[in-house]
Amino acid sequence: MSQPKSDSVLSSQFVQLTISLIIPTIVLMTLSDPTRLGPTGAMLLALAFPVALELYSLTRRRKPSLMSLASIGGILLIGLISLLGLNEYWLAARRSAVYAVGAIALFVVIKFKPALIEKGLDRVLEMEGIRSASRRNKTEAEMMRYIAKAGYILVGILMLTAVASYVLTIVFITAPTTSSQFNTQYAELRVLSIVVITVPLVVAVTGVLLYLVNRFEKLTGMSAEDFLKKKSPK
Repeated sequence: MSQPKSDSVLSSQFVQLTISLIIPTIVLMTLSDPTRLGPTGAMLLALAFPVALELYSLTRRRKPSLMSLASIGGILLIGLISLLGLNEYWLAARRSAVYAVGAIALFVVIKFKPALIEKGLDRVLEMEGIRSASRRNKTEAEMMRYIAKAGYILVGILMLTAVASYVLTIVFITAPTTSSQFNTQYAELRVLSIVVITVPLVVAVTGVLLYLVNRFEKLTGMSAEDFLKKKSPK
């Protein structure tokens, strides 16, 4: 009997979490001592796991995505900051840049390629049905304004997240980047960031999506169940 798709997805996500976060955290916190691998060796080993995961994903897709390439570049940049002994401000800039660049990219898309926003929403909502219903109700222009408004809210959320990530990093990281203490602090920072940065960001993005769903219901006369993306049975 084949494994249910939901179980397979959960299993895949657990493997990714283990390779990209749990194992590197354990390596940094247990092997950074000079009597073991040392700070440089432990950092290189810890970064090897997420890099290997991204390279494996690339070979499976056989087509590099901008997200994967950016992820690999970001991981390698962390290693470079550590190897060169750059201070915590460089690390803070690297960590916050992910959100800042995302905010800038989203702003550009809203201004010059708004159709890409709809394409993104089509991953979770039946945008074709929503557009058809809004045309019938003559509310299509209003729908587009709400989509743009939601996009700008997301831009603001991402910029606030970038600032929060920067501040958290420079406050939390106090050890020199070439020390074993830095490796331990960096590992702890990654775990702390899930609670302080990632979870609030996910909640905020979910809130924006719910806002759009509520607006779409009023503009189309449809219920949320009518235009939420349905998974086709296998």
